[in-house]
Amino acid sequence: MGFLLTLALAPTAEAKCAYPRILLSSTKGERGTMLTVKGESFYLRCIDEGVLPLPRMEPARKIRILLKQGDQSTVLATVDANADLQFSTTITIPPNAAIGKATFTAEVDSYRRFTPTAFGNIETIQPVAFEVVESGQR
Repeated sequence: MGFLLTLALAPTAEAKCAYPRILLSSTKGERGTMLTVKGESFYLRCIDEGVLPLPRMEPARKIRILLKQGDQSTVLATVDANADLQFSTTITIPPNAAIGKATFTAEVDSYRRFTPTAFGNIETIQPVAFEVVESGQR
């Protein structure tokens, strides 16, 4: 008499966590110009492995949007990601911004990326190039 042993394995998820990124409505602007900054994939930690269905990822909170020029950084807004791990905010180029090259970036305290236990005090998102131009040179 024989018997059949069936082993059922729960499916596992593949890595699906994208790096967070920000997008700008323009690559240059005058001082005082309003600009839209959008963010994608802003989560507290990546949950990309385990038994399906995976739990919903928690959106990041208190995301600081910064304008950086040289060694100067200016926080222009603080936002929370929505349930879809995205945000959109309107900022104004500061009147005291230097003419020339700049970058926009985002920072999140205790931002956890890719594993539930790996985190840093502050993680910086890949900067996006921007140029502050003189009035009338847009």
